Amino acid sequence: MELWKVEKFCETATLSQLRAIEHRLDSMVDSGLLCGTNARIALQKVREAITLRELFGER
Repeated sequence: MELWKVEKFCETATLSQLRAIEHRLDSMVDSGLLCGTNARIALQKVREAITLRELFGER
């Protein structure tokens, strides 16, 4: 998983898309399908993007 792709996706995705990806990533990390630092950082980036969208709204 390349983090720059996650960041790019977060810039262009809608709030509903971000929430769906957060749910998928979270379940994959919890089940062990994704592991390591990059998986946790990707999940953190998505959660940060969700928080920013909730605070400042959609573009």
